[in-house]
Amino acid sequence: MVALLALFIGLGSVAGLVVGHWTEGSAQRVARAQAARWHPVPAHVLHSAPPPAGPADPSSYLADEPAWWVAPDGVRRTGDVLVPGGVQAGSSVTVWTTWAGRLTGAPVQGAQVTARAALAVVGAVAVLAAFLLLVALAVRRVLDGRRLAGWETGWTAIGPQWTGRR
Repeated sequence: MVALLALFIGLGSVAGLVVGHWTEGSAQRVARAQAARWHPVPAHVLHSAPPPAGPADPSSYLADEPAWWVAPDGVRRTGDVLVPGGVQAGSSVTVWTTWAGRLTGAPVQGAQVTARAALAVVGAVAVLAAFLLLVALAVRRVLDGRRLAGWETGWTAIGPQWTGRR
């Protein structure tokens, strides 16, 4: 158990560093690619959104409303955009689009990159812990089998003397 604990501490540290570094680099590349391809544009809301109903209905804080925007390629587009509850017709909200004007989400931000890396580190360490736990259980089962076999051998040798049975 001590050896497995030492192995967990050593491998967990290395796995956390490697997985965290790799995941952060990958997420940063994705963020840069998204930021290069996606563009913020103002969308003009065509209908007023209903006001938020409050904590009783959290989904009312956002609404899909029709809007129009000019894509980076210069073509006017229309479609439903997610707006805050209570926004008035004619208001402008920022949306993210591709060059052709198709709506997308906002690019991955720095805090999201960090969160993804942290989640990957936790996952890697948890997988390592689960693997080492399975190894510990398998080793224990083998050792228990050997101990029981030793007891059986011992009882076979001493049992007849104690019980008087041959």
